[in-house]
Amino acid sequence: MPLNIVVNDKFTISSDSRNYILQETAISQKGKSKGKKIILEQTYYHSIGLLLESITDYTIKTSNATTFLEIKAILVDLKRLYGKFYDELKGGEL
Repeated sequence: MPLNIVVNDKFTISSDSRNYILQETAISQKGKSKGKKIILEQTYYHSIGLLLESITDYTIKTSNATTFLEIKAILVDLKRLYGKFYDELKGGEL
């Protein structure tokens, strides 16, 4: 059964038989899909570690952090999030 895990309001993780798929999502602001969740971009990863590294990199680069302490706070939040993610994977069929 493929994964379908909502990471946060920006990312969803899914899978196929060979890849982990990171979907960048948003709520459409116009057109027929206004108010609906849409996929902006999909990237494919052969390992869950690379996928999580990509989320970490994106989160830090798009943050408003101006100090290393602020980056550390972001990393602590992500570590907590990743812990929940791994717990969910352990409860699934791996």
